[in-house]
Amino acid sequence: MLGRHNREREQEHAFYERTQKNATERRRDLKQPIRKTVKNKASSTWWYKGPAIAITAGIGIAVPVVVQYFLMVWSNLSIEASQRTGFWHNYGFIPIYVLWFLIGIPAIGAYALHRCKAVWANNNAMFLSDDIEEYANDAYVRTPEHIIREFDAAPDAGLGFDGHVSSLVSHMMISNKGIKKIDMPQLDPDREGQVMMDEKGNVVTKKMEMFDKDFGRLLFKFSNVSMKDQKWYDATDYAFNEKNSKKEAKYGNARKGAFGRKEYDTLADYINGEFYPLETDTQRPAGVYFYDSRPVNTILIAITRGGKGNICSICAV
Repeated sequence: MLGRHNREREQEHAFYERTQKNATERRRDLKQPIRKTVKNKASSTWWYKGPAIAITAGIGIAVPVVVQYFLMVWSNLSIEASQRTGFWHNYGFIPIYVLWFLIGIPAIGAYALHRCKAVWANNNAMFLSDDIEEYANDAYVRTPEHIIREFDAAPDAGLGFDGHVSSLVSHMMISNKGIKKIDMPQLDPDREGQVMMDEKGNVVTKKMEMFDKDFGRLLFKFSNVSMKDQKWYDATDYAFNEKNSKKEAKYGNARKGAFGRKEYDTLADYINGEFYPLETDTQRPAGVYFYDSRPVNTILIAITRGGKGNICSICAV
């Protein structure tokens, strides 16, 4: 009984470990390495070109050989052994053989290639996209590059900014590379408002990095984001509203962004110029929200009791 109980516990624990691993597993797409026994890309085109060439060569040679052999047998049926001809004798089929090599073999090759490619395409259909039409104005999934160039950013906690949020679009954790340090009010949990004051009633501040990475790790933990998927973006690496070339600037387009977009070259420049500390808040942000400031209608889809009401109330503010 004890051995059976131990086996059941081992199986139960193994199942738990498997479910925990699956919960944080990345999507198994075409680029992610998976088990070697599982196919994850299309086979080489030589899997149909090779058989097509072999079939063409085999039939191309076999047909003249068979015809020549039967001609030899037929012509030697009623002839004495001393007068019989051999396999390489000219039986008058040379013109037909020439036509066979000029027309017959290419036709056989084209058909064999067509059939072999059809089998290959059928076996690799899930990995091929040649039959998908692509147009210049097709919809696409916006990358961070698109979002940063098209939307303004707001701190996700603590800091102030000048902007109107109509709808939240995305979020990004930001590293402190290229980001200025700020004078941040210090926490006093025993004081009303929890902001530390000196004897004269002035807010006590400390020069600190703008983004709190420990706070970001805590947010990732609350969201059950695995370590391998946690990422802090370098704001200096993303253009916000970069300058145009001199040729483009001659026509009045000094920058690439839309009309009215603030004139900052990179996302780091925008953050350094637009975010500022508040005397009433001691929490530094972990990242930024990207938002739409236009008058828009926002549709939020979530499961029952998914916190839709709380999110919508934040967006409305």
